[in-house]
Amino acid sequence: MQRLAEGTVRRAEKRMPGLSLYVGIGSLRMDISQMSVSYYRARAAARIAMKEKCSVVQFDECGLNRLLYMTSDPDILREMEEETLAALEAYDAKHHASYVETLECYLRHNGSIQAVAEEMYTHRNTVLYRIGNIKKLLNTSLETPEERLPYQIAFYIRKM
Repeated sequence: MQRLAEGTVRRAEKRMPGLSLYVGIGSLRMDISQMSVSYYRARAAARIAMKEKCSVVQFDECGLNRLLYMTSDPDILREMEEETLAALEAYDAKHHASYVETLECYLRHNGSIQAVAEEMYTHRNTVLYRIGNIKKLLNTSLETPEERLPYQIAFYIRKM
């Protein structure tokens, strides 16, 4: 299915240069009564394709984005992201800090202080200080996957 879609996009782009085409491929369903499920998933995959500037996206290969892009109420996602990161956003605005960026980097590197320091071109003691303050502001230790998950999801939502 992927190759067929990619071939179709290539031919269309040759015939219509300058036009960006995005295709979403839904999930395979064996029962015709499930066709609407595949259709809505294909629409979500097409939205992901447009966002990521990727010509063809298969819904079943989109990981967590499958949940986020299938949500029919986009306001709830925005509210979750804002509520989760509100304390850090306020602190950053007031103190011209980069706690939101630091937390995102920290989560991306699975808590590696050294990796965060290298990516942010910051001394590791500075990163340790920031992470300590972030944990206090958020009232969490960020030690377990359950504590990290809401923040990771907030960053996924932010990228949408």
